[in-house]
Amino acid sequence: MKYVAITGISSDVLSELARGTVKTIEIQSPHNFFAVLKLKPGDIAFLTGTSFRDVMAGTKGILSKVIEKSVFMHRSFQCTGPYHEECEHMCAQIQLRAVGFGVVRMCEQGELGMPLVVEVGEIPYFDAH
Repeated sequence: MKYVAITGISSDVLSELARGTVKTIEIQSPHNFFAVLKLKPGDIAFLTGTSFRDVMAGTKGILSKVIEKSVFMHRSFQCTGPYHEECEHMCAQIQLRAVGFGVVRMCEQGELGMPLVVEVGEIPYFDAH
């Protein structure tokens, strides 16, 4: 099956997902942000700790179902002496639940602004290492 990939996820988050915990993560990196924009509740995503450029055939990860998604504007303020600076950027939060483990068979890297799509073979829990 083909899935949208969310890459560079911390090992702590992946461990919590693997234990069956529902986990909400905040996405700010551009490549993952574009991936989340393509997902909707009920879709399955492939999550891996491997960085975006290093995902290739053989990369292992967790297949997770999107329970909820929200996209919002995040504002931050910084004060340095008499100067005040306001910065805005888009963020996304997705709530996920693991549904299985998988290994990448093939990657489809599209053009700029498109998510990384991977063909994943599901692996039974007892075969995952």
